Parts: sequence; C-alpha cells; structure tokens
Amino acid sequence: MGAIRRMDLALGWRVPLSPAWHVQVDAGFRKTEIGEGTEVIVTRNGVPVGVAHQPRSVLLSRPLSIRLGYAF
Repeated sequence: MGAIRRMDLALGWRVPLSPAWHVQVDAGFRKTEIGEGTEVIVTRNGVPVGVAHQPRSVLLSRPLSIRLGYAF
C-alpha cells in the first residue's frame, strides 16, 4: 500500500461576554493523503502494454464549532 500522510491544525478562542457568559470558537483543518495503490498490468488484446496505479486520495476536513457557555 502507498504512503499515508496526515496534517492536523486546531485553534480555539474563548471570549468572555460578561463575568458568567462566554463564547467558545473552535476551528480546525485536517488533510489526509493516501498514496498510489497496487500496480495493475494494463493489457491490449491480451498483450501487456504498461503498468497503472490506483489514483491517489486526498481527504479534507474543516470542522468549526461555536458554543455559548454560562458559568454557575
């Protein structure tokens, strides 16, 4: 199997609105790359003419959350 590379980045901010209330904002970025798959022999009329690889996959995720909190 091909190589797998992953990058993660996460940030968070907490903003007080009053002594009891606050807003929490979290954002992130995740990128996962999966390299080429196994080799497949390509044939034309039963004669091998080359080698092909499965395509590479790239998965992206951008989570975002906004929360309102109250401290008792």
